[in-house]
Amino acid sequence: MFAKVCIDAVIGSGNSEFDYLIPEGLRVEVGARVLVPFGRATTEGFVLGLSGTSDVPEDRLKAIVRVMVEFVAVKPEFLAIL
Repeated sequence: MFAKVCIDAVIGSGNSEFDYLIPEGLRVEVGARVLVPFGRATTEGFVLGLSGTSDVPEDRLKAIVRVMVEFVAVKPEFLAIL
């Protein structure tokens, strides 16, 4: 399973949406705030969508590190403005 994640650090710079693997056993929902690897660091983002497929080869994708439980998930209707 894959998640489309909008990365906070690159919002407004063109492509801010990236595919990430969802690790086995991790519960991820649309609108959840997640911690993901990005470049040489980790950063936060929002899950925009879930999919069974990705255009990126699976061996090139990184996995979501964790769901940020201390943050309230964003409702899907608000994600359209990102």
